[in-house]
Amino acid sequence: MKIRHTGLGMAAGLVFSLASTAGGMGAIQEEPAPINSSSCGQLITLSFGPAWYNESQNAIRDFRFPFLHTFVPHQVSGVLGSSELFFALTRPLDYYVSGQLGIAVGYNAAAKQDGTLYIDVPPILVSDYAYRLSNARIALKGKLVADWGYVVQPYVSASAGVGFNRSWGYGYNIPSSAFFPLPDIRPYMADNTTVAFTYTAGLGIQANINDNWQVGAGYEFTDWGKNNFKNLRVRSSNRFTHLLNSPTFYTNALQIGVTYKFTNGPVYG
Repeated sequence: MKIRHTGLGMAAGLVFSLASTAGGMGAIQEEPAPINSSSCGQLITLSFGPAWYNESQNAIRDFRFPFLHTFVPHQVSGVLGSSELFFALTRPLDYYVSGQLGIAVGYNAAAKQDGTLYIDVPPILVSDYAYRLSNARIALKGKLVADWGYVVQPYVSASAGVGFNRSWGYGYNIPSSAFFPLPDIRPYMADNTTVAFTYTAGLGIQANINDNWQVGAGYEFTDWGKNNFKNLRVRSSNRFTHLLNSPTFYTNALQIGVTYKFTNGPVYG
């Protein structure tokens, strides 16, 4: 009987011990729910659309014997095509906001620029000129997307990087006045690509089509940075020291974006 009571006592003690241990540990914690699991992984976004500009170059005056040349740029506005590829890593920052960080490669088609050249004072020759500006860039870009459970998700974005601004296609029309049309005393500027600091800032909305595809629309401001021509293609005795240039060039773009997400793994908080 003593052995029996001892065995019952040990069993009761074991049960009490297990119960006490479980009580000390508390309730078994459930695994937290995924946070914005649809925005975790890698993605690529193609954006394209029209961009508007309203810019002019700096007016310049340069004296080369025996004439004074004055270039007066016109205020020019227009529309050009813009596009961008954005390769990024994305993951949630909290339950409502996800972040994207990666490399953006962009291109802006040619913007028209023109003006009037006056040779000497009073002018002995007046002639309109024209040329083109185009831009390519590579930049580090970040994007914040808010997911509040609605169909569309607002976002803001920004980038900073290196721009390659090409000034090219400089030419003249027929002079509107000239006392001696030959020889042609108008200088010509050589094509040039300027390396410059460039940045963008944007905002918009996007929506999920399915787990892998998104579409979006937004606005983006772009500062191309500086641009200029290189030494003029004229006789060595008549090279200019001042070239048509601008410290910056701006565009305002409407962008349509299509995004493909390569992975779709959950992230737990």
